[in-house]
Amino acid sequence: MTIEKDKELSNSSSERADINNMEFQLKVAETLNDLTKIRILLLLWASGELSINELCEKLGKTRPTVLKHLKELKKTGLLKVQRKEKKMKMYSVIPNLLELTRLDLEHLKSLPSAQVKRILEKDLDSDKKTIQLIKKILDDCIPYYQDLKKYLKEAHKLTPDEIETFYKRKHINYYVEVLDEEEYQEYFKFYEELMEKMDDFREKRKMQGKPNNNKKPFASFHIILPIKEIQEARFNRMWKKE
Repeated sequence: MTIEKDKELSNSSSERADINNMEFQLKVAETLNDLTKIRILLLLWASGELSINELCEKLGKTRPTVLKHLKELKKTGLLKVQRKEKKMKMYSVIPNLLELTRLDLEHLKSLPSAQVKRILEKDLDSDKKTIQLIKKILDDCIPYYQDLKKYLKEAHKLTPDEIETFYKRKHINYYVEVLDEEEYQEYFKFYEELMEKMDDFREKRKMQGKPNNNKKPFASFHIILPIKEIQEARFNRMWKKE
């Protein structure tokens, strides 16, 4: 087989992988475009695994309603189901869910333009759904902050350990910057390095024989907003409406 043929097959394989990831990402976004399903996923991430009875209690929903959502999530391939003691079904999220929704930029750059456009069009559709999902998750932060304020008012005194716990584990930590072009390039490089370090860390844990931890009580959103383009698009739409 020639080098050219090898490269052609490699590109074709990369394209299929990217398209498959995008189709899976779209399927995930469409399945989760429902508040109850989002809450189920978050509860399973936070707790590791739960039974249907535990989910019904935490969601305040009836068994038929929760069972319907679980079946739809399982059909999409997002859940693992195991039978534990007394043959009780325990539900958990597949461990590599987020990894399966990521595109490989280097693969995209090696593909013909028409193929890349097709993949990116699907990516935009998926992005719109994902932003809606993130918004729903963030909506829960307002009542949560009200609970935190109540907790602070009722606390007579906070020990140093309680202060650290509050700041690191209860308080929502965020970091906001506005960047010029040069700063953006440097920041994006840091972001890519961080992702590589997280992948290396997980691989190192796996090589050490440490079991995969299904319990994930924290979520990190990394969002870089092209605010200039977003505001210009909004401005143009306002004029078109008139």
